[in-house]
Amino acid sequence: MSDTEPSSRTLSTWADWVVAIDEVISRANRTLDLVDRDLRLQGWDTQARADALRRAIHERGVQVRFALSDTGHIASEFPRVFNLLKTHGHKLEILRLEKQRQPAESVVVADGQHSLFRPISVQSRGFAVFENRSKSIIYSTNFKVLWEQGGRRLFPESLGL
Repeated sequence: MSDTEPSSRTLSTWADWVVAIDEVISRANRTLDLVDRDLRLQGWDTQARADALRRAIHERGVQVRFALSDTGHIASEFPRVFNLLKTHGHKLEILRLEKQRQPAESVVVADGQHSLFRPISVQSRGFAVFENRSKSIIYSTNFKVLWEQGGRRLFPESLGL
């Protein structure tokens, strides 16, 4: 199957999620959006993930936006993500969602056509869809609405720098 043909697969384990997130990051050319409880379950602070995000930002100009329910642990538990926020705040934005706007599911969407979805954010069961705008558009649209409804934006200064 070529990279431009639509594909989908079930994700059952956290290891499946790590691989799928890396694939979504590598396919992102304009945007990478994430909504989740926090960043704890999918390897967001590994060196490889930080390098992949840095490459996406530098080489392809990808705008990265994280909408999270819990951001209190970013500086202490995710130093690589925090460092990316410090050095690339113009391309990496983190928003703490208001309590009334916190969805139960987790979603990662790149360019509105590659998406990962977990209906229950604390469980690993979900699915991945690549090269399929018609299946990813609902997640992309929902993210945009959630982002526009706002919350508390994280800045390195607000975390003690």
